[in-house]
Amino acid sequence: MMNSMNDLTETAAIDFETYYSKEHSISELGMQGYAKHEDTDIYLVSVSCSDGQGFTGDPLTIPWHEFTGPGWTWVSHNAAFDQACFLSLIHI
Repeated sequence: MMNSMNDLTETAAIDFETYYSKEHSISELGMQGYAKHEDTDIYLVSVSCSDGQGFTGDPLTIPWHEFTGPGWTWVSHNAAFDQACFLSLIHI
């Protein structure tokens, strides 16, 4: 049961797309290694939010501040991969 408006959160569905080849793959490099590898091209992200916001495009130009923070919950079909991509983009 919610106690106040501060308990409300928004949900964002996140999906990253990257370059893939047999020579450059998660199976060869591991999830973190792949995401941080210099040859990895994280070229697309799609975000669909419960409040109606959305974004599809270059992950370097996305207004991340609109979808992050204490009021947001992220969901993803392949959460470990998408988290690795996000952390790589913000250099963690």
